[in-house]
Amino acid sequence: MAPTAGPSSSHGKRALQKPPPRPPNSFILYRSAKCAELKAGRAERGEPPLQMADVSKLISRMWAEETPEVVLEYERQAESAAARHAAANPGYKYRP
Repeated sequence: MAPTAGPSSSHGKRALQKPPPRPPNSFILYRSAKCAELKAGRAERGEPPLQMADVSKLISRMWAEETPEVVLEYERQAESAAARHAAANPGYKYRP
């Protein structure tokens, strides 16, 4: 029997498509913003970039020390991102 090329008939294009990424939560949005700020600030001062592990530790501490108002703002941004995600991906359900 000769081998067949391409995906089997039981696995069409749907099997090859990745599901959309999960919407970002408030911490992920905060981390993205602060990471960009840290990178830009260090570049302006001519300092070398930090290792990602150090960035993660620093931003984690910053998040823990943020005011409730700042946390609430990022929670609002996360809700907005979740609403946009739901509109763009109807029927989406996270499946780890």
